[in-house]
Amino acid sequence: NSPKHMTNNHCKIVILILFALIFLVLSSVLFVLLFAFQNVKPHTPCQNEWGPVTYYHRGNLTFAQENTFTAIVNGSAANGNNPELDVSLLKDGEGVLFHDDSMLRMTGVDKDIRDVSIEEVLGTPILQEIDGYSYNFTNSIPEIEPVIEAICNVDANVGMNIDVKVDANGAAKAVVSALKSSTCAGDETRMNNIIFSTPYPNIVSDSIKELKAAGLNNRVAIYMPSGYYGFLGLKVMLKTRILQSAMFGGGASIIEVEKIVYDAEQDLLQKWRDDGWCIGVWGLKPNDVSEYDVDVYIVDDAPAFPDLVAAGGRLGGDGIMKKVTYDDNSLTPYNGLIAAATFCLLFGIILIVLAVWLEMRYRQSKQDISNAQGDSVDDVEGGTDIMATPY
Repeated sequence: NSPKHMTNNHCKIVILILFALIFLVLSSVLFVLLFAFQNVKPHTPCQNEWGPVTYYHRGNLTFAQENTFTAIVNGSAANGNNPELDVSLLKDGEGVLFHDDSMLRMTGVDKDIRDVSIEEVLGTPILQEIDGYSYNFTNSIPEIEPVIEAICNVDANVGMNIDVKVDANGAAKAVVSALKSSTCAGDETRMNNIIFSTPYPNIVSDSIKELKAAGLNNRVAIYMPSGYYGFLGLKVMLKTRILQSAMFGGGASIIEVEKIVYDAEQDLLQKWRDDGWCIGVWGLKPNDVSEYDVDVYIVDDAPAFPDLVAAGGRLGGDGIMKKVTYDDNSLTPYNGLIAAATFCLLFGIILIVLAVWLEMRYRQSKQDISNAQGDSVDDVEGGTDIMATPY
């Protein structure tokens, strides 16, 4: 019960409280992330107010190479079909239609599309043979503005799904600017079927801001591929809706998943629909559309590419394409995080209780010392003078 001992106890109490606060804050953060956004609503009401709409993935690939003016405008839009077009941003900020990061598969040039200029892109032809299928003619990578304008002038009933493929500053602005300057901007009916898509929450947010600044209100979709969310997995993201929360910018009205994911998670996706979201599915063939009750159909109208047989008929992309699987379909990480949050909560409470107990002991020790010092003073003041005692 020395003063030094009591000081050490006081330091222990402070440390315990600090650790308790850390565990309690961590627990709160985990519980918020896991539960707070599970009923988050779309930015714009969608379910039962819009759709269904079918978009043709990268244009009509039986007509010409993907994402070319020929495939998008002549193959899809001119035939009354809504094209889906992929937009990449070049190093000089220009927007072009291109799906892959690398130019290798489509042009034979081993460069990243984001590292080249518009002059180099326009001077690089698209190959005749793509993924083992020969078109018997070369093509070119188109700029975004003339393609959008051509779609706007082909058929009054045709919309488009503009897929922003890059997570880069200025990407959303470039696309919105191209749309705003087109003749579509003055046609409310046509604009209703023009949507933006991206897998990046920040591009969703940027798109909403740019659309608002331009006086447009097109819907924005976020598509969620399997295998992109680390140890958490896609199912946890679909369960928690973390990416659709305001903390990540929010702004989407449509959630898009691959066919194999929709087949496995219809009950989970129905909860999204119940909260007003529209649901989109990609990876469909034209004859699959009648089998799905969704709001957005993204259809592959394409020939059989010999190099993609092992990929199950999906369209090409960077690297070696493999058949789509849905392996991150477990809620084990979700349940593990609930357990971790609960542990942090309980451990934080235990540390608080222990700190309170030590504080009580500390106060009692101070009182005991005070009482003992008081008794010593009383003994001195009321004691016997032994030197005056006769022997």
